[in-house]
Amino acid sequence: LIWCITFCSQTLMARGKVQEAERLLRESLALSHASDDRYSATVTLRHLGRAALQQDDIDTAIYFFREALPELRSIGNWEYMPALNDLGEALRRAGAWADARRTYDEALAVALRLQSPYEAARATLGIAACAAHAGDCALALKLAAGVLADPASSEQARRVANDLHLAARAQLAEADATQLEHGASARPLEALLAELGLPHPLR
Repeated sequence: LIWCITFCSQTLMARGKVQEAERLLRESLALSHASDDRYSATVTLRHLGRAALQQDDIDTAIYFFREALPELRSIGNWEYMPALNDLGEALRRAGAWADARRTYDEALAVALRLQSPYEAARATLGIAACAAHAGDCALALKLAAGVLADPASSEQARRVANDLHLAARAQLAEADATQLEHGASARPLEALLAELGLPHPLR
């Protein structure tokens, strides 16, 4: 029943019915606590965070993601990896850029270890956004170009990468931008990340 409710909530969120989804998720959370199902409760917390994020309730989203992550980390579950990227997005939208960057670095490390191209691209683009905010448009351009050149990148990742790419390129000299693009797209994304020393070691 808990998983049925959670699945229905995801369908509602995909259709934009976020408040209805949130109501179902809170019901799922109550059932999980009542049955002492820690795993279901933790996954539900993550989805509650996503619902809050979709409603621009950033502080609530951060709270739910941070509540979920310790348990997900101990489980070693694949839910942990996207939850890190979710938290990175929430922190970035809250203006907590340093925390967002550290979170994306951890997400990228996990994604590379588990060989998840989708989450690796999400984390890479999160790092690119943080770099652009810090004024490192060269790094942002390289990372965006790397995601665009990667055949494993999703359409969603390509759209985000294209926006970052155009914004970063506009801040650089034409010749410099072209040289950076060619260098970044000439190798696999994982090789580019390694060359750039990414992800940064966790501190």
